[in-house]
Amino acid sequence: MSMSSDSSNMRREPQLERGERRVAKLLETAAALLGEVGYEAATMTEIASRAGASIGTVYQYFPNKEALVQALHDRYAAEMVERWEHFGESTEAMTVEQIAHHIVEITACFVDERPAYYAVVDAPVTYKRSAQARKLLREEVARVFRSRKRRLSQEAAFRMAQVALQILKSMHVLYAGADAKERQALVKEYKRALAAYLESRLCS
Repeated sequence: MSMSSDSSNMRREPQLERGERRVAKLLETAAALLGEVGYEAATMTEIASRAGASIGTVYQYFPNKEALVQALHDRYAAEMVERWEHFGESTEAMTVEQIAHHIVEITACFVDERPAYYAVVDAPVTYKRSAQARKLLREEVARVFRSRKRRLSQEAAFRMAQVALQILKSMHVLYAGADAKERQALVKEYKRALAAYLESRLCS
C-alpha cells in the first residue's frame, strides 16, 4: 500500500505543476492583452489563442473574464504587499525627503512594470479588499514617521500615514491616462508635494 500511495503522489505532483504553469501563462497573457486593448475589448478567446491553449482550458481555470481579472488583481495586491514589506528597513538611512521620494517610487515603478494595472483595477469587478492589509501598511509607514520624530504620538503618526498614502493614491487619476514623459513629470511633482508635507511635519 505504501508503494501505491507513493506512486499516486508522484502522478499528482507533475499534474499540479503543469496546472500552475498553465495558470501563470494564462495570467501573463491576459495581462499583456489587457494592457494593449483594455478590459472591455479583451476576450477569453483571444487570451486562449495568444496563450496557445484551447478555450476549454481557459474556462477550466477561469469560468469567466471577471474571475480571470480577479486573479490578476489578487496577484497584484500580493505583489504590492511584498513591495511594502521591508519599507521600514529600506528607509532607515534615508532623509525625510528621500523617504517621500521612495514612497512615490514604490507605486510608480509598480504600475510602470505592469501595463495592465489600470485595466485591472478599473474593471467592473467587485474586488474583495483586505482592511487588515491596509491597516498594517499604514502602521508600518507610521512607525517610520515616529522613528524620525519620537515625540509624535501613535495616533498622529497613523493619521499622517493615512494622509501620505491618500496623496499617493491621488496620483493614479493623473497617472492612468498619461504617456511616459508626462508620467515622469508627475512623479517629480508628487515627490515634491509629499516631501513638502513630510518635512513640514517631521522636521519642525
